[in-house]
Amino acid sequence: MQRNLRTMLRFLGMGGLAVGVVAAGHAFGAGTAASRSRASDAPRSASAAAAAPARPRGKAPRAAAHPAVHVCSGTAGAPGTLAGTYPAVAVHGVCAVNAGPALVRGDLTVDGGGALLAIFALNDHSGHGHSGLTVRGDLIVQRGATLALGCEAKVVPVFGRADAVFPCADDPHHERPALSSHSVVGGRLIAGNSLGVLVHNSTIADGVTQTGGGGGVDCRAKGIFSRFKSPVYSDYEDNRIGGDLTVSGLRSCWFGALRNQVRGSLIATADVMANQAAMEVATNAVRSDLTCRADRPAVQFGDGDGDPNRVGRQASGQCAFGVMLRSPAPRAHLRVPVTRQHIAVRGPARRRSVPAK
Repeated sequence: MQRNLRTMLRFLGMGGLAVGVVAAGHAFGAGTAASRSRASDAPRSASAAAAAPARPRGKAPRAAAHPAVHVCSGTAGAPGTLAGTYPAVAVHGVCAVNAGPALVRGDLTVDGGGALLAIFALNDHSGHGHSGLTVRGDLIVQRGATLALGCEAKVVPVFGRADAVFPCADDPHHERPALSSHSVVGGRLIAGNSLGVLVHNSTIADGVTQTGGGGGVDCRAKGIFSRFKSPVYSDYEDNRIGGDLTVSGLRSCWFGALRNQVRGSLIATADVMANQAAMEVATNAVRSDLTCRADRPAVQFGDGDGDPNRVGRQASGQCAFGVMLRSPAPRAHLRVPVTRQHIAVRGPARRRSVPAK
């Protein structure tokens, strides 16, 4: 993405939202912002999961009975708080994981239009300890909902400068972050027509499927993104994914998949972005296949100073083995030396770049 947009998304974005969320946490205390458990919510949550993309064939359901569903609800100004252990969770409105560890033994569903913010490293309610999210079942993000999962202290070199990847919202030093929060999903991450999905420094055991949604082909702030004055986007960085990472039919401002370890295949098809330096897919290690088709703009290095994707089997379409691309991308408009390199290479990749003509 263009440097000014990248800066807005990473620093103004989650950092600005943190002010309201942390303040609300100190004011209300853990678990008091309309959190409750209702057994009657179980059929509703189960039907929502059924509406999402189906599980792979041959995989048995995780439980025969529907457990009681804990509901975490709130607003952007007064978020609900998810902390402790629950059999299943539904998020209504806005919910934050910033009051200690949260464990969901079954599925967690972010209901339509809601937002789950698991991007805090500390227990911002008690002032000591850490926060993090573990979901042993599936994490389901419904129509118009937003997920922000995981944050990190990682800083990467980008054309001679140091660039923080995705600082935690409660890290006071966003340009030189020191805090991190690792999230774990034991099942699948399933997003159907969601608004935005931001996943960093997380483990998704059974893979990711994001289909449709994205807020439309423009760079306007919508939904929870309006709260922190950011364009709507989706992003996967520095994750371990046990199955496939599939993103298809997304219509948004920007999309990226960077430095992920994908045990299955990485598939990006028919995604359309408003930002012409978007569709940044680089520096991923993919054990199976890499497939990029009908994406607009075509998959590229963007302005992230990325390396070729390492692919164990086949690479096809816009990210085929023979495709050479400019880095940075022409529409990134960066005044740095331009190189050309393969978007994908077989096996362990070494950076192989030559001066652009």
